[in-house]
Amino acid sequence: MNHHVAHACSAYFTSPFDNATILIVDARGDDVNFSIFFAQGMQLQKVVSLFRPLNTPMFWEGVCVNNFKMIRKEGSEIAPWSHMYPSTGPGKIMALAAYGREDPDIRRQIYADISLPVVLDNMTEQYRFGGTYNWGQDLSDTRSAESQAVAAALQHWTNEDLISAMRLAAKFAPLENLCYAGGRALNCIATSHAFTRSPFKRLYVPPFANDAGIAAGVALAAYYASSPAARRPPTPFSPYTGPRYRRDEIDAAVASAPGLSTAPVDAARVAELIAAGKIVAMFRQGSEAGPRALGHRSLLARADLPGGRDRLNAIKRREWYRPFAPIILRERAEEILEQVIDESAYMNTSATIRPEWRERKSAVAHVDFTTRPQLIRRHQEPYVYEIVERVGAATGVPAILNTSFNLQGPIVETPKDAVDCFMCMAVDHLVLDDVLVTRA
Repeated sequence: MNHHVAHACSAYFTSPFDNATILIVDARGDDVNFSIFFAQGMQLQKVVSLFRPLNTPMFWEGVCVNNFKMIRKEGSEIAPWSHMYPSTGPGKIMALAAYGREDPDIRRQIYADISLPVVLDNMTEQYRFGGTYNWGQDLSDTRSAESQAVAAALQHWTNEDLISAMRLAAKFAPLENLCYAGGRALNCIATSHAFTRSPFKRLYVPPFANDAGIAAGVALAAYYASSPAARRPPTPFSPYTGPRYRRDEIDAAVASAPGLSTAPVDAARVAELIAAGKIVAMFRQGSEAGPRALGHRSLLARADLPGGRDRLNAIKRREWYRPFAPIILRERAEEILEQVIDESAYMNTSATIRPEWRERKSAVAHVDFTTRPQLIRRHQEPYVYEIVERVGAATGVPAILNTSFNLQGPIVETPKDAVDCFMCMAVDHLVLDDVLVTRA
């Protein structure tokens, strides 16, 4: 199946919309990087599909490989950027951008470099000539003003380019609803910046907006194409599509590590621990589809945990400047955030924390007071919703910090993964479905 058709199906058929404009933007897929579709009912129609020479996503990839070659980690050796590319490299530069100053000269250089011809013969040539800033200048020192300014300028150009793309999509397929996917849809700053300046009224970005969603898109397309009478399922789409593990597998994982005690646990007990300032590693039922943890493979803590960002970054051995995201009750979102985008259940949009909440959201506020919220409704995940609700009742803050349950590697998947990772991290408790694991 065509790459962009698969992206379009993964976005539209998991959305809550009965009709939508679909915009796909990525570095390259089946020789195109920009597509617009029109969707009505169970039918999709391609409006336009082309390769745009001004390839901002490819430029991000090239900058990761060629410019930010090394990253400095507090208390550790310098590690190559290749360790985090491609899945996390652009996200790290996006986080760094908030520290950058306005520099018109750097913006002009970014535009000149993005505009260079892109060589598509092989992946190495793409990165070497189609995506690099200032002929591969070393920007590894993320504390330098220049590195931060380059990140800020790249983010600025991305914001402006996406505004143009969304406005163009609105002209070709003028509907109120927009489904947006492709690798660039993981840039939540650009997504929110562009959407709030577009003619669209509602936005949906799937949890697997990048190529992680291609398989689901192919399956959904095949299902609806082969079943003309097919209708949407009665229950909304859930991202928790991973396998579930038996109790004996959980018991075996706990038994494999020394010095662990267990006790029964429910959402009320988890909320009590979080409200008391504990950091809880959560492993619950099926894992999330897509690159972001949404409460089933997460580390959870208070959103106002003192020194929370620095503490969690140290625990996870992450870079000094990287922020964390909150899970917020959807009905309280407008009270806490500015420019809320409604369908934001998968941490794919950005918002600004209102001034009166910034101190109480200190652990999930970036340096510019933006945050990438997971807005949760009760029906989407009742267990996690109850945790946030109870923590809010106990602390006055209807939100909790949520970050992926991993340590310099993939998010944990199996009970054994979870126990092994827990044993290497300075977190207080581990939840394995209905079992609370604590170091004796």
